Amino acid sequence: MPVLHLFETSVVAVQEDDSALTRSIKSRTLGYLQQMYSDPNTQELLNIATTLDPRFRMNYVSEDNKTDR
Repeated sequence: MPVLHLFETSVVAVQEDDSALTRSIKSRTLGYLQQMYSDPNTQELLNIATTLDPRFRMNYVSEDNKTDR
């Protein structure tokens, strides 16, 4: 999912110069988001929304979730 990918790769990605507190906050935030996004019903809804959005189309849908419907 685009927003989760953005968070994982930049917004809450742990940086070398992060303090221990910052690392902890980022890790917990990312863990929480991954937990919320892991629900199969949520995944299906987000896959459909992402596919319909012309900015993203199928770029963020995993091969396992691509089906002919």
